[in-house]
Amino acid sequence: MSTIHTRGVNFHVQRLGHGPPVVMLHGLLSGSIATWGDTVAPRLTDLCAPILIDQRGHGASTRPRHGYGATELAHDLEAVTRHLPAFPLVAHGYGCLVAVRFALANPYRVLGLTLVEPPFALTLDPNLDIMVLGQDSLSPAPADQARALLEWTDLQADLEAEPELTDDELAALRGDLLVVFGDQSPCRTGEVLV
Repeated sequence: MSTIHTRGVNFHVQRLGHGPPVVMLHGLLSGSIATWGDTVAPRLTDLCAPILIDQRGHGASTRPRHGYGATELAHDLEAVTRHLPAFPLVAHGYGCLVAVRFALANPYRVLGLTLVEPPFALTLDPNLDIMVLGQDSLSPAPADQARALLEWTDLQADLEAEPELTDDELAALRGDLLVVFGDQSPCRTGEVLV
């Protein structure tokens, strides 16, 4: 485990295994590096080196008052990963929006995107890889973290100010894209157009 200080925040970062990096982002409010570190990431260490990052205000990272919009979080991701070569990016929940914003701003740094339960409507090409999983195994964070973020930061205002992704922005993504939903996902029914 290590701490990277950048953009006025101490980011808690954990690298597992050896080999090429794969950056994994958790969702908003209910996430931390445990989202991936306690589930999928340890199973990948023979193939790659999962890089797990507590986003600002989550897990062991600093909780500043401002900066919780996806664009600001994407700037955080750029700062924390600037030393890495191009990498695949895996994200869950609101982390998917951060990943897309990062990929649009840094198209040559992202080798591919895997979006697990993206919280935004997608108009998808029928040939796009979509997986449906039977059980949600991602770990939720303690309720105290969510409460503190809502009570002591501008998170809600930052989210309300966040512009929606457009179909043109999604079409501009480079590289491979895999979208994963649970079979009971509220993001899957009615939100996603195939």
